[in-house]
Amino acid sequence: MIAAARFLSTVFQPALMGTYILVALGLGAAEGAWTGLIWALGLAALSAGLPALDILRRMRARTVTDFHIVLREQRSGPLLVALAATALALALAWGLDAPRLIQLGLLTALTTGAVLTGVTTVWKISFHSAIVSSGVILLAGLLGLWALALAPLVPAVGWSRVALRRHTPGQVTAGVVVGTGLTAAVLALAGGA
Repeated sequence: MIAAARFLSTVFQPALMGTYILVALGLGAAEGAWTGLIWALGLAALSAGLPALDILRRMRARTVTDFHIVLREQRSGPLLVALAATALALALAWGLDAPRLIQLGLLTALTTGAVLTGVTTVWKISFHSAIVSSGVILLAGLLGLWALALAPLVPAVGWSRVALRRHTPGQVTAGVVVGTGLTAAVLALAGGA
């Protein structure tokens, strides 16, 4: 059971989920799948790649204990780098006229990330659960209801975080509520695709 929990937590970690979501949105872009994919991969390298490199640098310097940053007190610096990288990716997407679906994905990531970062300064909310639930809502809202078939990932990833003793059920539930609610709000305010 622990091996399955580790697998789920690793494969569906926030940086990878963000990349999966951008790739799916890129493939669904009206501008064409190849164009969208190139945009998605380039912006994912910035919004997810740079923060991952920052975490690895911090691991080498021993200022964070692990890639998942288990200790809440160690999260602020890496999260600020992630927010800055996402904001830069969004600015580039807007400025260079990236596909609208990708712009909405980055806007959702920045909004959700900002709220989660604020919460995590006082309480250890589950980023994993927030990003997985956000992804399901975002893909369903922008690409079609078929994406709701991914909904079982939400409780599976939540279970993995509790099974690994990284979060309590309340922290996982709060992540789902924040991820789902903010994504629905961004989609409603932006008018969808």
